[in-house]
Amino acid sequence: GSGGSKRLNKIVEGCIKDLLKRYRVLHQTGDAKQSDDYKRLSLFADSLPDIYKNRYFLRKFIDPSQVGAIMQEASLVVSRSGINTVTELIYFGKPSLLIPLSHGQSNEQVKNAHFLEKIGLAIVLFEDGLTSQSLLMQIDAMMNAHQKYANKASQAKKMIKLDAADLIIRETYAVAKKKK
Repeated sequence: GSGGSKRLNKIVEGCIKDLLKRYRVLHQTGDAKQSDDYKRLSLFADSLPDIYKNRYFLRKFIDPSQVGAIMQEASLVVSRSGINTVTELIYFGKPSLLIPLSHGQSNEQVKNAHFLEKIGLAIVLFEDGLTSQSLLMQIDAMMNAHQKYANKASQAKKMIKLDAADLIIRETYAVAKKKK
């Protein structure tokens, strides 16, 4: 999110060296005013050996116009589970580790995360008890089971109605006609 999560950034920071040995990582820190995460991680990124510098992409924010291209390239997404993110994950059929906010509007992120888990695209992790080591283990486990998630992805993508706006308009007109 735009504010970032100090705790999640610390958890990622604790396993980033191990992640970079195996994967390319795009890390969005957010820009929380009370946190120096982006600055601290920028210094870390600058100190990386050359072999890893082209594997770690640090951003305060991801431009909304780039989300589609990034999602297409991603093998796995580690994220919160707001409705926009969940919809994009389904649309692109991306396996994900979801770490929902445990508070919020009617626990919506927890419900969203469990929905993706139910259709086989996600594993839900909760911030309480999450460590750098447990995150790394879950990432490795999902990456090693990539084919399983690829099979689920093709089924999940069918859930997205590309003509949803047209369907809503047609239904609205149909209801309006009946009321006349």
